[in-house]
Amino acid sequence: MEITYKFINHGIAYTYGNVIELNKNLLKYPKLMNEIIEHEKEHIKNNDNLFKDIITEKQKLEICFGSILTQN
Repeated sequence: MEITYKFINHGIAYTYGNVIELNKNLLKYPKLMNEIIEHEKEHIKNNDNLFKDIITEKQKLEICFGSILTQN
């Protein structure tokens, strides 16, 4: 599958279908951009979506800060 890259003015990166959108300012930081591209390629490979990242980040925060984040 061929991946299409689009540069955008907002956010950091987003993947849908075989398209990876990247913030155009990442061009100033090629090492960071390459890491983000590899991360987004994994979403394509695994047919993931944004919600997997949100859940993963929430779990990381809960590990770091304990249940204080989950209290209402």
